[in-house]
Amino acid sequence: IWQEAVSRAGGQGGAARVLLADGRLAESALHLCHLSALYDAAYFVLAPSSTPGRFRYGTGHRSGPFPPVPVDALERETLRRRALLDRIWPDARPDSAPLLRTPTAAAPRSTPRRQALVDRADGVRTAADLARDLGRQTFHTLVDVRRLAAAGLLAPRPGPEPLPARDPAPPPPAPYGRGDRAGQGAGPARADPWPPAPDQGTEDPHITLLKRLRDALEAL
Repeated sequence: IWQEAVSRAGGQGGAARVLLADGRLAESALHLCHLSALYDAAYFVLAPSSTPGRFRYGTGHRSGPFPPVPVDALERETLRRRALLDRIWPDARPDSAPLLRTPTAAAPRSTPRRQALVDRADGVRTAADLARDLGRQTFHTLVDVRRLAAAGLLAPRPGPEPLPARDPAPPPPAPYGRGDRAGQGAGPARADPWPPAPDQGTEDPHITLLKRLRDALEAL
């Protein structure tokens, strides 16, 4: 049915509208799918990151306009999903690291959905790679990966050993004051000619969230 709708619409962008026109898809179901995809994307977009962002202005959804989502609802759902993952397994490394199967003597029985992830864990692919290979939503895959990690069936691939820390360099000798001889104490320190910048105050958290969302969307 989906492939037929894609063929009639000339691409995936209008397939949902074709299904709506044929009565095969309810508009409320389409809105739920869009909302789920939006929350999934927001979870990754709003994650702490140092990646520079760009924003593409004037771009609309390929399926047409949808009801807007308030910023506080987006933030609340993102925090709820983060707390859900932490309750399952409080280690976030399996979310982004390459995954390995963990040899266990008596492995607990797993569902076919999760066993497909275990079978494909090769120490190279991450949870996002596995979700793409299996055609699944990434956040739902993270939930399964955390459950498998809690059961001892999956683990993140260990990273390289950190290099030993070097001894810190000795501090430079203190400058002598004007007119002092070598071996005598340093003169009094001069005052900083540049006074500290005045406190700018705390920015509105909603504005901060919108800026982060804008920067992340620009990076897409």
